[in-house]
Amino acid sequence: MKPITTRFEGRHVFEKNLTLVGTDKLTFKAKRPRVHLSRASYSFERGALRCIADGQTIDACELLIDGIKHGRYYQNKLGKRPSTRLYDLLAGIAVRNNQTQKLSEMMQIIHAFPVGEQSAFKLRLEKWNDQQSKWYGRWRDTSTKLTWRWTENGTTKPDEAKFVVF
Repeated sequence: MKPITTRFEGRHVFEKNLTLVGTDKLTFKAKRPRVHLSRASYSFERGALRCIADGQTIDACELLIDGIKHGRYYQNKLGKRPSTRLYDLLAGIAVRNNQTQKLSEMMQIIHAFPVGEQSAFKLRLEKWNDQQSKWYGRWRDTSTKLTWRWTENGTTKPDEAKFVVF
């Protein structure tokens, strides 16, 4: 897995600034490496989409799992809800690329949530597990093109939306 680093322009992360680096070039002063919480989900999502574009689906899944774990550790401390986008994207990529181990790993993380938080994922878990569901069928059918919507600077303004096609 090649971690992704970036330099910031103001408060925004731009894809043109993302650089793949080897783990031998990274140094962490903190006990646990982390991404700033205000940009964490966005950064992990963009990194995973970059991996997908480069044909590295296993790296994309691993990066999303790292993002989910990062969110669980840091967001949980602050009482914030997890980013469901990371879970949804990981589930879709795992199903589309037959990465059942990564899907199972994500589900184990969810099952370790406190009961109240697990209920927020109840419907998602059902469709991710049901191979007959419409969602599962769409993601599994590699002949069908799927679109994932994101924005360059992490905002939700429709005019800034970008699309990645799987």
